[in-house]
Amino acid sequence: MVNSIAEKSPYLADVIRFFIKPELYLPAKKSSFKDFLLLGFANFILIVPVLLFVDFFTGDRFDSMVFDDLEDNPYLLLFAVAILAPILEEVLFRYHQNRKYFSIIFTLTVAALVSIEVHSFILYVTYLFVLLGFKISKKAIPIPLMVYFTSGFFALVHLTNYIGVDWWIDFYWAPLLVFSQFIGGIVLSFIRLHEGLFKAMLFHAMWNGFFSLVLFLPD
Repeated sequence: MVNSIAEKSPYLADVIRFFIKPELYLPAKKSSFKDFLLLGFANFILIVPVLLFVDFFTGDRFDSMVFDDLEDNPYLLLFAVAILAPILEEVLFRYHQNRKYFSIIFTLTVAALVSIEVHSFILYVTYLFVLLGFKISKKAIPIPLMVYFTSGFFALVHLTNYIGVDWWIDFYWAPLLVFSQFIGGIVLSFIRLHEGLFKAMLFHAMWNGFFSLVLFLPD
């Protein structure tokens, strides 16, 4: 299947391979706008059935804080979701993936400051210390560790979008509720590793903006 996709879109085929085994596919084909659209469409096809399944069985049970805010301030929140969030989240979750000392230390510092208010970030700080340990010992940082952990933590952080939920009771819904963020985290890691942080921000903004327009903005 991957080979047939590669004939139509080598870029998309590399993304699929990256899901199975995260590594650098170099020299990577640089993405075009068409590649971004195909990648976004593939994401949509993969994610939407999960969202519809959750909505069908839960209805309004899981109330999204983002949805409520967008109803009250749609244009302001669209700006936050489609512009500010991609910039801030890519810096926090993907900047360090170039595996350079400064990038890891900078991200570690920011994450440590965030952990003062959001205690779950202590886990992320620990992960960054592990990466720093690899660098100090002059060992190669395993790309699968970096991609899967970052994507998983990125997804879990988005559980804070849901208010009034007792996760000790509703824990089995959590993977489905943040499935899109986990998949998105892996895709964004691929883009960041192969094309840089700016391209990852651009795709993130395009994706968030699309879903904001579809799901949140009033008619």
